[in-house]
Amino acid sequence: MNYCYTNPFFVPSRVKSVEMENKRFRTLSFGADLLILAVSFIFMAALKAAGMISYLESHYPVFLILAVTWVLISLLNGKIGMGKIINLQSLFYRVMTSNIISTSIVALVMYIFREVGYSRAVVLGTALSATLLELILGAVYISFRKAVIQEPEASQPTEKELVAWAQRSGSNNGSANPAFVELLISNNFIINRLR
Repeated sequence: MNYCYTNPFFVPSRVKSVEMENKRFRTLSFGADLLILAVSFIFMAALKAAGMISYLESHYPVFLILAVTWVLISLLNGKIGMGKIINLQSLFYRVMTSNIISTSIVALVMYIFREVGYSRAVVLGTALSATLLELILGAVYISFRKAVIQEPEASQPTEKELVAWAQRSGSNNGSANPAFVELLISNNFIINRLR
């Protein structure tokens, strides 16, 4: 059944804005995933003694295979996109499963084609450092996303302030000021003082 016919509060512009937000988040998470993988690859190549330039030139085919499988498995597993990762447990599960599967596929491809000239430290180190970066950045994102903004409570007036306010109201005839009584009742000031 179509949603717009079953829901009397259906607003097409709201659905479009949610779809746009989902598409934008998917694009950002896709770009962030590739950026984290590229930074990890450059970092691991820079750690090798032969130099970063030589490893970037010789290992780019493996990096391309890793990047393609990384993104495909991430899309299929739900790591990229909105709605699947809702807490730290789901973040850990999605990141670990998709990254282990991607790394396993790349290792299997390297084994099938007998590519032993590639540094395992660079290939596996890239996956490991990218996984750690994704977990750290994802945990920070979830922490900020789920943070509750608390407004400070209004401070209760002290007894001296209440007496001063009652005297300022101009009721010197001994009768109770209705606004003062209402304030005391609404704040449960008397009840809290008697406890």
